[in-house]
Amino acid sequence: MNNSDDIVFTYNNNDSSYNNIRFAFDRLLGPLATASMYNKFGNSKKDYTRILKIVSRWSSEYENKRTLVYINHKEMLSVYYKAQELNV
Repeated sequence: MNNSDDIVFTYNNNDSSYNNIRFAFDRLLGPLATASMYNKFGNSKKDYTRILKIVSRWSSEYENKRTLVYINHKEMLSVYYKAQELNV
């Protein structure tokens, strides 16, 4: 008989989903950091810096918690829409 206490989730840093999510955060953080540092981006520099802070926080929390459930959907949508606006 299988007791729920016997089922343990073991998180492994070699897990491909972990590596894929880390890679995605890294792909976001690099360009955001670059855009937030250079005056070439003008007034948008402040917006890139705000987005960088949010994504950096998400990345740090992911490292600690190993889950993405802490990301509020409204915050995610605001980052997405702001990034789309900056991309135009």
